Amino acid sequence: MPRSAFVFVHSPLVGPSTWEPVADRFNAQRLLTSVPDLAGIAKAPVPRWPHAVVAVQQAVEALDTNEVVLLGHSGAGPLLPAIGEGLDVPVTAYVFIDAGLPAPGTATPLAPPRFLEFLTDLAVEGVLPPWSQWWPLGAMKTLLPDEVVRRRIEAELPRLPLSYFKEEVPAVQGWSDARGVYLQLSAPYEDDAARAEARGWPTERLDAGHLHAVVDAEDVTARIQRLLSLAGVRASPP
Repeated sequence: MPRSAFVFVHSPLVGPSTWEPVADRFNAQRLLTSVPDLAGIAKAPVPRWPHAVVAVQQAVEALDTNEVVLLGHSGAGPLLPAIGEGLDVPVTAYVFIDAGLPAPGTATPLAPPRFLEFLTDLAVEGVLPPWSQWWPLGAMKTLLPDEVVRRRIEAELPRLPLSYFKEEVPAVQGWSDARGVYLQLSAPYEDDAARAEARGWPTERLDAGHLHAVVDAEDVTARIQRLLSLAGVRASPP
């Protein structure tokens, strides 16, 4: 009988704590989970994005599984097809949570041109400040009202080189034929949600904040599992 693992891939801009509350709820339901840590990507050799592929490969190899569901948040979205291609077990579904959706059949830039301009203005000597410092004062407190939680998230934020966002992830043939779902948490990802919906993927939209998976992990867990069920993927304990 297939034993699925749910592999939660965090954005390289943040750390694994952005996924751990949801993964903990999957674990509490006796589901097999993993939250690979991509922290080394900031100092990885160029191109840096393959570090994420290797980190997830190693995490999956440590699991007793013969198929995986890949879940990517935010900046992890463009990496998911390449991560899936690099695994020795099949990917039964891709789950995008407020994440960039890779285009089928073509390379995906890690930053669209206008966003790259924004990042270029932030960089000092080719290095970006932590993600929490990209936004107006008080933005992180709005996203994460709990001070203890906010400090934990901020403690994991790396300083990525600007050059990371100039990289492209090569196209992975056929990945978009796989089952997928999309959960939008904030307005900037409306276009990605619309593209997922146009593919016929189960899609849900919220106005809840980009880090809603940290703020209300129970809600996000329930929504992910419902969307996967609509896609024909079992996401409940055996």
